[in-house]
Amino acid sequence: METKTEKGERKMATLCIQICPSPIDSLEAPFHKFGYITQRPDNDAEEVECIACEGTGKLFRDETCGKCSGKGKLKAITALRLFPDEKDLKKLTVDLLESLDNTYRVDRTIRLAESGGGLTNTGRANVVCGLHGEPLPSVWGRSRSNGTHAVFWVHAGMLISFAHRRGNGSGTVTFYGIDRTAPQWVGIHCVELWEFSISASDGLYDIRDVKASTMPTLKFPTDAVMAAWEKSCDYHCRSAYYVASGYAAHGPSGALRGAGAAFGGLPSPVKGPGIGYEPTAP
Repeated sequence: METKTEKGERKMATLCIQICPSPIDSLEAPFHKFGYITQRPDNDAEEVECIACEGTGKLFRDETCGKCSGKGKLKAITALRLFPDEKDLKKLTVDLLESLDNTYRVDRTIRLAESGGGLTNTGRANVVCGLHGEPLPSVWGRSRSNGTHAVFWVHAGMLISFAHRRGNGSGTVTFYGIDRTAPQWVGIHCVELWEFSISASDGLYDIRDVKASTMPTLKFPTDAVMAAWEKSCDYHCRSAYYVASGYAAHGPSGALRGAGAAFGGLPSPVKGPGIGYEPTAP
């Protein structure tokens, strides 16, 4: 999303462009303002010093570095991650991508997060699901009261936002996906799909279709919506409510479990494009 939330909160969706191997050695101006250099483990690569721990094998408070398993070195290749959330930054990213040849791998993903919880008489929650309404694997989360409990990097997904007072509330279901009409696909396509309300008395909800004609193949994600309601009622919630289990946190998620390959061709790097997808160079 382009628009910031109230009171300076983090944007609901953040675009990430990752280029591997990194086309630049250092992040001098202007790239240092919206990107950083990271390392991607690769068994075929040469052994290099770990960037995360600067070769010491230790992190803050003497914790063992998980990137290199405390060795200080690892077999990896460098990657450049950019977060072009402003118009000028997007243009710089597009210019950079247009200068690359096919020896570089470019991954485009969107950050969505599950967060929130309940207070004494009120509550709010954000829950993420795939395009079939399915829970997605999370790559990161923190057990913090009403904080960010699960983070997802997806090519396409739905975000349920819900708020209530004394159990009665309303919310929206919004689609987020990589904008394939933008130059070099550097953009987020955002469509509000439904508005709904939930009553605390009997658990029924009243759905008002907002833009069904734009994406008629998508179905209302009932399970994810109910998870958002339950999460918003969980006093000082500290855990995720709608996350796929049995997943080791690494790499992009969401699109790899079907969201990216569904409904006419948001491409998945594992499963390939969906039905009806016609490959076109960005």
